[in-house]
Amino acid sequence: MISVNQRTLRHSVLDGIRQADALHSSFLVTHVEAVEYIDPLLFFENGRSFYAGNRFFWSHGDQLTLVGLGAADQLEGKSSNRAQEIKSKWLELLKNTNWNQEERATGPVVMGGFSFDPSDKRSSLWDGFSDSSFIVPEILLTLKGGQAFLSINRLVQATSQAETIVKQVEERVQKLFDDKAVTAPHPVSIQSIEDLDVDTWLERVQLATEKIANGELNKVVLSREVAVKGTTDFDLKAVLTRLCQDQKNSYIFAVERGGAAFVGATPERLIERQGAFLLTGAVAGTIGRGKTEEEDQLLGQTLLESHKNREEHQFVVQMIQQAMEQYCEDLMIPDRPELLKVKDVQHLYTPIKGKARSGATLFDIVERLHPTPALGGQPREKALNLIKELETFNRGWFASPVGWMDASGEGEFAVAIRSGLIHQAEARLFAGCGVVEASNPIDELEETHLKFRPMLAALEGGGLNESL
Repeated sequence: MISVNQRTLRHSVLDGIRQADALHSSFLVTHVEAVEYIDPLLFFENGRSFYAGNRFFWSHGDQLTLVGLGAADQLEGKSSNRAQEIKSKWLELLKNTNWNQEERATGPVVMGGFSFDPSDKRSSLWDGFSDSSFIVPEILLTLKGGQAFLSINRLVQATSQAETIVKQVEERVQKLFDDKAVTAPHPVSIQSIEDLDVDTWLERVQLATEKIANGELNKVVLSREVAVKGTTDFDLKAVLTRLCQDQKNSYIFAVERGGAAFVGATPERLIERQGAFLLTGAVAGTIGRGKTEEEDQLLGQTLLESHKNREEHQFVVQMIQQAMEQYCEDLMIPDRPELLKVKDVQHLYTPIKGKARSGATLFDIVERLHPTPALGGQPREKALNLIKELETFNRGWFASPVGWMDASGEGEFAVAIRSGLIHQAEARLFAGCGVVEASNPIDELEETHLKFRPMLAALEGGGLNESL
């Protein structure tokens, strides 16, 4: 049976209450201890009993998994300068905390994301997902390097009762770790898959290529939707389990707000900070996977030699280089892209690394990088205006930065593609493609079908419906 160290937790809470009284302000108490391993998806599922509607899941293969439950504090940014607003609130919160960083991705960690374009008109589909929304989880499980850590975060006041807090934490931790009963996922069959606005989308891809040919812009990314209905409510744990099994080279994420969950398996990292180094990469240019190793290699070589895809990829490399030079020294960029292979597709990929300049934070760089030409287009403002003109829906958090950052400034944000918004028995899936002068609308439509496959397979339990 897992039990938190009540003595040290009580000491931390009592000290926090004294600090809150002295400061005439709230104080963030953080308690961290090593624990035995638990399946993170079981931990996430067990969290429903206390924290339904406010959970966060993040996994990058064997490197790192985070499960955040509840909110010790919630940070919202609603201004046009939203990344800086979140940064300011986060740094202000950290002024009043007892945490001295010992382990990466433990203690007070802020986790959440942004909408794609805060200037776009909000849709009721995205109720609960504001333009920027982050939580500091009340309970955080961190798995890395074969170790497991549990972080407890509580915001206390001068009037808080230490014994009440300790007792509540102990009860919840025991429930989270001791409930090992693995319930079978609810059987869900797909009632319908509706490919939305296909004819309109094809016309608008053609219109975009004409605007590019006329010199109005170089590239625009146009996205589209698929509406999926199940016979019963989709099982979020089962969806995440399938994504973790099938998309091992991707970032698996889930952000829960109220009755909806934004879920995905994205191959694209926007930015990561490890110590003094910032790591990112350009991902643009897509082709399918082969049924044999020989066919797969041939397709990969075709992608590497494709003028259209190399042109699209170079737009992204150049933009990221310009953004990173502002915040990095000793920037390292290979001359040629390599192949990034995930289950259903392969991409052109160029890794980019540099040493962070003094004072640079992940929020600064997220603000500067988003959206890259791989998600918006180039030039940025012209592409964003054209997206609002041509797309028939609001992207919400699709293609936006989602991720986490700890108190030392380390962390990681990925680009929320290969994703969908799940609400009970309904899901809305999203996919996009880069349109340049040489783009063919039918080819781009087929590319989006490939990009829908990870989420469709996760919803359907692996027996992929071939209706798309």
